[in-house]
Amino acid sequence: MLVKLALTQLFSRTTHFTQAYPFVARKLLREDRPEIQKALQEVLYGRGGALSSRRLAALVNGALGAVARSEGGAFVDLDGMPEEAAGGKEAASFLLSEAAGSLWKTLEPELLTGCDLLLRQAIRRAAPAAFSALRPRLPVLGFIGPAPQDVPGPVLVPTAGGGVRVAVVTGARLVEALAPALSREEELYALSLVDLTKEFLGEDAATLVRGEGLQDSAAVVRVALAALEASPSLVSQILVPILRAAPQVNGHTTEKLTEARGVLDGLSVAERARADDLVGRLGQSLVKAFDKRLRLV
Repeated sequence: MLVKLALTQLFSRTTHFTQAYPFVARKLLREDRPEIQKALQEVLYGRGGALSSRRLAALVNGALGAVARSEGGAFVDLDGMPEEAAGGKEAASFLLSEAAGSLWKTLEPELLTGCDLLLRQAIRRAAPAAFSALRPRLPVLGFIGPAPQDVPGPVLVPTAGGGVRVAVVTGARLVEALAPALSREEELYALSLVDLTKEFLGEDAATLVRGEGLQDSAAVVRVALAALEASPSLVSQILVPILRAAPQVNGHTTEKLTEARGVLDGLSVAERARADDLVGRLGQSLVKAFDKRLRLV
């Protein structure tokens, strides 16, 4: 009854709600009852129909006790960030705890959709540069021979029964099958995800997410270095000194990537296991999506 009353106040923006907001935020993020899930989606999606990263951040901060209030402090500002917002480590630990169990039922499909859109966008943007690099070119004469994307070749594609078959397709057709063109709405969503990546991980990471890695090899080297430095593997121990000596890295700072690595390093064993499990599920779902598209070739 208390939760129902608080939710009613939340959506009517009643002035008496500010004291109860942290309690309700924790309820929204933890419980998976249908009415709680519905309320959570109403909070996160708002009137625009798209997931609001600002509302998500405000809700997580609210659950941690940091509440953004409107001017004058009369009611909760669902789209605002509190003055004393939670740090990256604290927010990550909360999101990877059981306290955020309800949230992932909404967030995981959004992450899958976002990753799929960004991969399709990256493939479509990288393909022209890749095909151009494969085409022979002579001094003065320029390009010779047919465009690589128009040359058919054998490709192994999966079948519905779990086997594989050989299909003869052009590079252009393969790109279209793997990465269908984004609609206008999808392009806008992908753009917002790139902006979000830039805000939290910096310009180099955003360059890769935009699919411009082939045009900016320096960004690829710096992001690869940051990722390898976060891994204790033997491969990392070999490659890190080599990449650190690369001219693309010399004198260039990746402050936001370093901060993100610090957040990962600060996760507990249980939190890291949940993060790895989430990444594994997303990876499997993406492979299934690409597998399904390849069957149409």
